Amino acid sequence: MAASARATQSSKPPRTGSWQQDGDSSVLQFTALPMRMHTLALVITLMVLPIGAATAAMLISLDMMNFRFPVRVTIVVVGLGLAVPVCLIFFRTIRALATEYTVRLTPSRIDISSAREQQSFALQDIRLLRWRSQTDYARLVLVTGTRKISLLAGLRRARLRSDRSIVLPPIPEGYQQHLASLGFSMRRTWRAPDLVSFRRADGAQP
Repeated sequence: MAASARATQSSKPPRTGSWQQDGDSSVLQFTALPMRMHTLALVITLMVLPIGAATAAMLISLDMMNFRFPVRVTIVVVGLGLAVPVCLIFFRTIRALATEYTVRLTPSRIDISSAREQQSFALQDIRLLRWRSQTDYARLVLVTGTRKISLLAGLRRARLRSDRSIVLPPIPEGYQQHLASLGFSMRRTWRAPDLVSFRRADGAQP
């Protein structure tokens, strides 16, 4: 009975939003959008440009109709009327594309799986591991010589109850030290202290 209970307990999936220990591995589940940042920026740009053009065209039409209304108010009303439906469609699309991911950190590799696919990255092949915990820019980026995966978690955030500003919990301290022992250099910036990048130093031996 005790062995069966332990087996049942160990088979339970990790809680979303917190690292769970599974033997010598750390496991995290979160919802993310499989998209690169520059792709997201391009999508937003393609959304904004037509809205701006349509707003300008509508203002010109209203002026030709001798529509007497303050210009600033007209811009706000017209802009909102066009932007709100587009934004609703955008976020509805994000919800549809977002997927539940499981990240497993092991001493020799990083496994990333979802209902659609499963990928495994040997630490010796990883060139860059980027992790951001907070804001809408929270994400996981992993780059090797032949592959790159980018998971945007900030747009579909389920913030930690202990700290509502955190979207993804930081990489466990022990694993950060493990990466350092394998030759990865860690970098943070003062502009985004929650963003940490691990790069394999040139000539480092795995």
